[in-house]
Amino acid sequence: SLNEIPQTGRMSGDAQNNPDPSFAGRKITGIGSFQGRLVFLSGDSVSMSASNEIGHWYRVSVTSLADSDTIDAQGTTTSGVNYRFAVPLDGDLILFSATQQSTITGRAVVTPKNISLAPSGMLPKLPTIKPVHTGRGLLLASPTAPGYCSIWEITGGQYRDSTYSQHDTTLHLPTYIGDDLYTLSAGQTGKYAVAVQGDCSLRVLSTVQHLGEVVQQSWHT
Repeated sequence: SLNEIPQTGRMSGDAQNNPDPSFAGRKITGIGSFQGRLVFLSGDSVSMSASNEIGHWYRVSVTSLADSDTIDAQGTTTSGVNYRFAVPLDGDLILFSATQQSTITGRAVVTPKNISLAPSGMLPKLPTIKPVHTGRGLLLASPTAPGYCSIWEITGGQYRDSTYSQHDTTLHLPTYIGDDLYTLSAGQTGKYAVAVQGDCSLRVLSTVQHLGEVVQQSWHT
């Protein structure tokens, strides 16, 4: 069943020193969760609820800033970006827009004092298709030639240092998958992924791994 989340209003201060979250009065363009916080995306802004209090969107006190307080952030170099998806990867939170990616590092507990949005990629993506976990990393659909798209895989480094690599699984098949992609899904073992086209036809990616390394990837119809 669906239940409404109880909301906690402003308990201290006023609209000047304890303002509304940035999504208030704006369109929410994406939703996610991270480190016990509910995450709302609104254009180029990221709002996180108080820690383990998903209905709490205001500071507890205006005289001190607690690590558990709500978070509201905007990247200094991402003005105008319209974030659509917030997806965890290797302990970090990756934010996706139609034109670029940003990372909120999770190497330490995220607080209002240390929150940072760092640009981490300029890979264009289909705006309606959510990146999916493969067990190894993330798959995302990126527009290429008119009428077509490619499927990229983003994977983390072995040291979990918020650096990521990207490779095009369809590099040799530039006109294999149409940009009318309906959905993208993947198994958590990383062995298979499925792209469903608008006409309900399927494209299946199979991956063979040995000792954690990919030795072969191939697409099948």
